[in-house]
Amino acid sequence: GSKVRFEKLGGSRCIGILVPGPESSSFYAGIVKGAVEKCRELGYEPLIRRVTAADGKMEQRRGASAVASEFIRNHVDGVLLCPFSATPNDFDVNVIILDALQNEGITVQLVNRPVGGAKGETCDLVWIDNVDAGRRVAAHLIDMGVRRCIFLCCPDVESVRMRYIGLTTEFTEIRKSAVWQIKRTPVSDRTVKGWMQRFKPQAIVCGNDYYAYML
Repeated sequence: GSKVRFEKLGGSRCIGILVPGPESSSFYAGIVKGAVEKCRELGYEPLIRRVTAADGKMEQRRGASAVASEFIRNHVDGVLLCPFSATPNDFDVNVIILDALQNEGITVQLVNRPVGGAKGETCDLVWIDNVDAGRRVAAHLIDMGVRRCIFLCCPDVESVRMRYIGLTTEFTEIRKSAVWQIKRTPVSDRTVKGWMQRFKPQAIVCGNDYYAYML
């Protein structure tokens, strides 16, 4: 359903790629690599930019506006956008980018997570079926004999919440087993030991790889 606008412009044959970073660079590295390879295979030049959240929200908003302006100046034929974490305080950054690009008629393709509101609904979105992913994880654990499970719902973003829905549906409604949701990070061994003593789980499922690594 997406249509780029290079026929109207005469064709810059350049695709903008915007990802959060550098704090998310390890996660998005594979996505960027695949996008760059496909761009070049089709004769397009990728223009990759990252906007960091390290300096606070105001600097992040300024950075997002600057990148969107750069894409417009370069007459990119379209933009591949990996939205910033979908928490209420982050949506404004995504909307700033979408506003600027869509006002210039530039098509934006979302990757990995949606953007709420009318702006986001006009964009195509490529992401996994997170509910089914959660159900698959639950089915695997139950097949291994697990009947009591903790789900570490961090970070609190839509993709993680969807995984929790799939996991808890399989565990509690279909298999009649128990799953507990925890919205805290495993900041210390003491924290994790407290979970183990309270819930006595046979498994811990993490919202993403980073928190699994912390455990």
